[in-house]
Amino acid sequence: MTKQEASSSAGPRRRKRLGIARTREPVKERSSSLWRAMYVDLEGAPRQTGRFRTKGEARLASQRAVDELNRGGNDPAWSPSVVDFLEDWNRRFPRHPRTEETNRERLERYILPHLAMRGHEPLGEVRRRDLLEVQDQLLRMRLSKTTIDGAFSALSALFRDALELEYVETNPAQRLKVRPSDPRLQPTRAAKARRAVAPAEIRAFIEHVRPGYRAACWTPLLTSARPAELFAMRRQDIDRDRQSIFVAETLTRYGTTMEGLKQTHHIASREKRGRWMLFPAVLQEMLAERPSHVSGLLFLSPRGKPWSIRNFYRDIWDPARKEAGVDFTLYDLRHTFSSRLLAAGIPLVEVAAWMGHSLRAGGAEVDNTTSRVYAHATGEWRETALRELTALVTGGSVAPKSSRSASPT
Repeated sequence: MTKQEASSSAGPRRRKRLGIARTREPVKERSSSLWRAMYVDLEGAPRQTGRFRTKGEARLASQRAVDELNRGGNDPAWSPSVVDFLEDWNRRFPRHPRTEETNRERLERYILPHLAMRGHEPLGEVRRRDLLEVQDQLLRMRLSKTTIDGAFSALSALFRDALELEYVETNPAQRLKVRPSDPRLQPTRAAKARRAVAPAEIRAFIEHVRPGYRAACWTPLLTSARPAELFAMRRQDIDRDRQSIFVAETLTRYGTTMEGLKQTHHIASREKRGRWMLFPAVLQEMLAERPSHVSGLLFLSPRGKPWSIRNFYRDIWDPARKEAGVDFTLYDLRHTFSSRLLAAGIPLVEVAAWMGHSLRAGGAEVDNTTSRVYAHATGEWRETALRELTALVTGGSVAPKSSRSASPT
């Protein structure tokens, strides 16, 4: 038997304990353009110690991890406190600035004040029962389910990253949500119920909207745009022939531009970050009445600046809503978009693509390979959808459900 044959028959080769940790060059992720800080531990196994925006930051993080190991700081029972890890969290696992701000606000406002040591307990000592006690306190404060679940979602993300760094063995906040039937759930503010708005109600509202701003009010219904996407739409992204618009930006509630849509802020490629929406010709005709602006934005405030969502409601939406005696929101019109198209017989996969959704069933991701992997929007229903949406504006009749066009999306 040769030496090579003896080696192969002996089974997988075990790593030799080196006793000295060493750094490795950072690795760049294609999807997020972040740098993974890499090192080799005392057992000779490659490890990751976070993701960073620059290669230099990743190298420093690798060096700190290696120095800690070589000083003997490899006690598996040791972990930083919740507060300490929170201070270093965004540096080691960067996210979109808006997400980082939201996570920190939720944790500091709803979680840390109610922990036994106000967040100064080690991560490894936080148990599920401790978090259930925090949940109980928040419920007795009569906060809404959405608020409480959002706070624990941020905490779960923190523990998930701590688990990756081996500071904890389990994520005690994973899927920790308030049960809808919980008798302690008595929020001081009732949850806003979304609905599909009747066409007659929409037209009555539009009649009271100030001239020049009616196109902005029609757009969520005709395109499925979220409010943050609505005020980031640009004239140069309209494809007039295909009656579509490409949107790859959002505006915060204060009117600041951000790259990416609701769940695509982390994607580097603009083409993958945005999505195509329907943009019917009737909406293009409304916009033709307004002069274009140097910024390219379709909907601007009277001062020629990007709208903040709250100011649009205050100055344009709410006065018309009160005069018309109706009660619905921009987001209700997005719900109306999907409801009307589904009622017209347009397949779910087509409507989901225009809205920027993945296929879902019963509130959960579809785990059927045919639906999850092989089902794609074909675009054959686009003309039918455009006719249905145009009829909402004009009040005209809609072509039969079987009438379809094979034009691309």
